[in-house]
Amino acid sequence: MWKIIIIICALGFDCQQLEQNPMQFYEDYNECMAVAVEKEKQLTELYRNYGYLVEDSKATCKNVKAS
Repeated sequence: MWKIIIIICALGFDCQQLEQNPMQFYEDYNECMAVAVEKEKQLTELYRNYGYLVEDSKATCKNVKAS
């Protein structure tokens, strides 16, 4: 199972690691990455709309063991 992790670095602030809340898990890495990339776009746009200068961002998926 895979979960989304997005990292956003804004000028003058520490980088933030974000995860979905509530947490969602994906069976397939490619499906997870497709959702992660879309969420990264949405989040960086939101940060910019609030006046932050986004220096860098990254979308990735982390493999987690099923409970």
